[in-house]
Amino acid sequence: MSTAGLVAQAGFALLSVLWFAFAVAGYRAVRRGRHAEHREWMVRVFALTLAGVTLRVLIPLLTLLLLPLLEPVYGGDEELYFVEIYQALTWLCWVPNLIAAEWFLGRYRTTRSSRWTSSRS
Repeated sequence: MSTAGLVAQAGFALLSVLWFAFAVAGYRAVRRGRHAEHREWMVRVFALTLAGVTLRVLIPLLTLLLLPLLEPVYGGDEELYFVEIYQALTWLCWVPNLIAAEWFLGRYRTTRSSRWTSSRS
C-alpha cells in the first residue's frame, strides 16, 4: 500500500511478488539438492531485500539533489515534488539492485566456468 499513487503501488507490488517468487524458487532448488542454483536465487532475494535500505538512502539524496527543481518545475509545491520523487524511488530502490545482482551472477558464472574448463584441460 502506498499513498503516492498507482506508480508507487505497482513498484512495491512487483517487488513483493518477485521477492516471494525468487524465495520459493530458491527453496525448491535447495530441496532438490541444486545448491548452486539455490545460491543464485538467494543472491537475487538479497538484492531485493536491500530495497528497503536503498530506499532510505535515496530518499534524502534525491530530495536534496533535485531541490533546484522545486520552484521552476513544481511551482514550490513541496507535496507534488516529494510524491513524484517517491514514485520514481519505488522502482529505483530495487531495479538497480536486481540488475547489479544479475551482473554479479553473470560474472560469477563466467569466472567459475573458465576456472572449471582451464582446470580440466
